[in-house]
Amino acid sequence: MDVAQEEFNRGPAKWNGQIFGSLQEAYEQLRAIVDSSYDGMYITDGNAVTLWVNRAYKDITGLQAEEVVGRSMWDLEREGIISKSGTLLALAQQAPVTLEQVFRTGRHALISSTPVFNDQGEITLVVTNVRDMTELRELQEKYRQTAALSERYQSEAEYVRKQVLASADLIVADPDAGSAGAGQTGGRPGRHCPAVGRNGSG
Repeated sequence: MDVAQEEFNRGPAKWNGQIFGSLQEAYEQLRAIVDSSYDGMYITDGNAVTLWVNRAYKDITGLQAEEVVGRSMWDLEREGIISKSGTLLALAQQAPVTLEQVFRTGRHALISSTPVFNDQGEITLVVTNVRDMTELRELQEKYRQTAALSERYQSEAEYVRKQVLASADLIVADPDAGSAGAGQTGGRPGRHCPAVGRNGSG
């Protein structure tokens, strides 16, 4: 029996208006629902002690339940298992908080921690939703590298083009000069060469 189940057993076997055969059945139903979530779920009590994490949380973070369940978020943050605790911020501000979290495993997540209050206005739980950001960050990094490589190729191509233009021997021919030369070398008569008449005289 984990910490979350012990906490759950203190309440009635009723959830959302439905009466369950036992507290165990109600707990198992609730756990099945949370475990089916694509996002990670991290639940602590009002003192920031970890009660339970779902399957997706373990998949997203690479952390195992035994590494965090029963432990205080103060210790997990101090030991570097997580970079910054949304639970501790939610407790301090007594309001929902959202931030990016980095785990010891190198994975990244966007987390939203929400405090749960009882009738006396006391925080009894903090529920944290964990959305995997590792793949998105990897895609962003690949896009950044591709953009940088494309910019480099364009810069190198422009440099080569300027080098070619600077070293080329460009010759601009004069059309009149070409016509005069043709008349002097026996080619077609130019404008200054008299035409030969029918009797052979000039």
